[in-house]
Amino acid sequence: MSEANAAERRFIAGIETSTWSDMKVAHAAEIWRQLEGRVEVWTTSLAVYLDIHQTGPNTLQWTVRETARAPVEEWSLLFGDIVHNLRSALDALIYGICLLATPGPTASDERRIYFPAEHDESKWEARWGKDLKFLEPEVLERVRSYQPFAQPDQNDNFLHHLHAIDIADKHRGQVYLGLNPAAILGESVQVAVSEEFPDNKMVEHKIFNVPYEVSDGTIVAVTTIPVEIRDVRLLVVDRQSMSVWFNRDGTPVEIGKYVPELIKSTKEALAFVRQGSPPTTPGTIEIVDVNPST
Repeated sequence: MSEANAAERRFIAGIETSTWSDMKVAHAAEIWRQLEGRVEVWTTSLAVYLDIHQTGPNTLQWTVRETARAPVEEWSLLFGDIVHNLRSALDALIYGICLLATPGPTASDERRIYFPAEHDESKWEARWGKDLKFLEPEVLERVRSYQPFAQPDQNDNFLHHLHAIDIADKHRGQVYLGLNPAAILGESVQVAVSEEFPDNKMVEHKIFNVPYEVSDGTIVAVTTIPVEIRDVRLLVVDRQSMSVWFNRDGTPVEIGKYVPELIKSTKEALAFVRQGSPPTTPGTIEIVDVNPST
C-alpha cells in the first residue's frame, strides 16, 4: 500500500465515532420496507380498478374507479420520515467527527455543525471553512466533493434532492405522494366483435397523458375497434403493485426506484467521508503499514 493511502484519515464507527448515523440509515430502510408493504396491501385490495365500458358501436373507454381512497397522506408521512432519517444520518456523522477535535466545539459552535448542501461555491469558501473548522482539511475536502456546486449538474446531485425534500417536509408540509395507474393499465380486455377486421384496419388504443395523481373518474384511455363491438370482458392477470409517485420539481418520480437510490447514495457518502475511499469488503482484513518506508 502506498504512503498516501496509509496516511488517509479514517474513522471507525463504534470506536472513534458513534454508530448513530448508520442506525439512522438502517431505520430509513426499515420505514421504506414498511411503506412498500402498505402500498402492496392496498394494491391487493383492488380498491382501484379500471372500468372498461362501451361508449359507441366500436369504441371503449377506460376509466379509473376508486372504491376506497388511497391513504396517500399516511404514505407521504412515511416518505418524509425516510428522507429526514437519511438527512440526519449525514449531519450526525459530521457532528461526531467534529467532537473528536481538540479543543472541541462549544455549544455555540454546535448549532452550526451539520452536513452542508451548498449550491454556491463562494458561500462555501466564505462560511464552511469556519463553521466546520473542527474537521481536518482532508475530511473537509471529502465533504466539499459531495456539494451540489461541485457536481456537473447540481439538480442531479443526491444531496440537493435530499436537502430540498427534507426542508419541504420539515418546514412546509409540501411532500406529497400520488398514484399513477401504471399497474392497472396492464389489465387486458376480451372483446367479441361482429365480423373479421377489414384489410389494413387495426385496433387503435390511445393512452392519455395521465397526471401523476389520479382519482375516481379519471379517463386514462380510449380504444377504437374497426368493426362493431358485441361484448366486452375485463381480464385481470398478475396485477403489479400500484406505482406511487413523488412530484420532484414538477417532475413525477416513481419512489420505487427513487428511495433505494437515496438510501444507497447516503450509505456511499457516509463511507467516503469516514474512509476517503470505498469501504473494504466485509469479512476481509486490510493491512496498513503504519510506518511506510520512504
